[in-house]
Amino acid sequence: MSDLDLAATAERLLELAQGAGADEVQVRAERESERKIGFERGELHLASAGAETRLSIRIHKDHRLGAVQTNSTSEADLREAVQAALELARFAPPDEHLTMPAARAFRPNTRRFDPALAALDAAGLTKLAERYLRALSADPRVSVDDGSVSWESGEIFIANTYGIRATDTWTHLGWTALIEAIDGDEVTSFDYASGGSFALGGVEERIETDGRRLATDVLSTFGAAPAASYKGRVLLTPRAVAEILLEPLEFHLSGLQVLYEKSSFGDDRRDTAIASSLLTVRDDPSDLALAGATPFDDEGVPTQPVDLVRAGRLVTHLENAYSAKRRGRPLTGHAGLDFHAAVVEPGFASLDELTRGEKPILAVHRFSGNVTPSSGDFSGIAKSSHLHLPDGTRRPVRETMIAGNFFDALQAIVAVGEVSEIADGTVRAPHVLIDGISVTSE
Repeated sequence: MSDLDLAATAERLLELAQGAGADEVQVRAERESERKIGFERGELHLASAGAETRLSIRIHKDHRLGAVQTNSTSEADLREAVQAALELARFAPPDEHLTMPAARAFRPNTRRFDPALAALDAAGLTKLAERYLRALSADPRVSVDDGSVSWESGEIFIANTYGIRATDTWTHLGWTALIEAIDGDEVTSFDYASGGSFALGGVEERIETDGRRLATDVLSTFGAAPAASYKGRVLLTPRAVAEILLEPLEFHLSGLQVLYEKSSFGDDRRDTAIASSLLTVRDDPSDLALAGATPFDDEGVPTQPVDLVRAGRLVTHLENAYSAKRRGRPLTGHAGLDFHAAVVEPGFASLDELTRGEKPILAVHRFSGNVTPSSGDFSGIAKSSHLHLPDGTRRPVRETMIAGNFFDALQAIVAVGEVSEIADGTVRAPHVLIDGISVTSE
């Protein structure tokens, strides 16, 4: 990290913008260092390192918005950034509802910063990458096409005209891989996975576990055959839960989408059933197991766990300063109007109970397709998936088309798994069994 006083630089930029006549100002100052060890085709091949300082200024002038980002911290360049933002605001359309949040009580914390991880050097990072690569390729049939282990350390400071002062430091280790398996003439589909941690403790074990699990998942798809065609129950893995259920839910819970009357879950649906009573969803930015954990949002508003859907009933929407002002709703700490760290609460069904039935059940490992938020219709390919048969066995299936409707799926949840898993480091969710999905085999 450089010796630059990030807070002092941000305060100076704020002062310059106010002095130049801006009505409202927000400054976001960030400093980040990164090291990455990459691998390709089963070998370490790339080491990179870098550091960057970014300053973003957002100004409101006569109800018009101007925003500029710069990597320079010199006095002259700060002044130039202010003038550029004001010039952009001159040509922006007016919006009388533009606003910035007022100051709120903020308690600095260091939960995302780990001194041991901050001290990890390039040699230590390389050892972790080697361990991950060994776990991925323990079976010689596995081909590691691409992947990396990366280290980040950073600092952020957000300030605005109304007294917002939010600051945080963090460390983060991330890992990701894309693999396939080859056995003679048979080649599986590619699969990928990601993970991460804000702390160094336990990382070696997690990296190894994640690597072996991804390899096991891919190896389990050897011998894939066509699936059965039917309309009925499918089992969504945690990753598929995120792709098919959480992504469109995020859209419909946006305060702006409610304002623009594009959401099917408007204020009139609050405290009414929008899903099966088995579904409970919250956003939990305090969950450090998820990459989106953060003490405040991009407007500097403190975050906290927020119940979104409780036992199938809509609890609240996601609001930023603009949507909250327009709609007369309280801020929720969601400047981007998206989830920080979505959590689906587990239910009571075992995996055996979820996969046993009188008819076949397709377990969707990964969904590659489209979900239309407005209509809720979705269709796409279930990849690296398995068909569970009534006799209790399962077999891998080739890429299989599935189709359904998001709104219907919410109501057609049959059971929720008793164990939650972290999907790609971003979502915590259990398996979810849904009825009424069309499955079309080749």
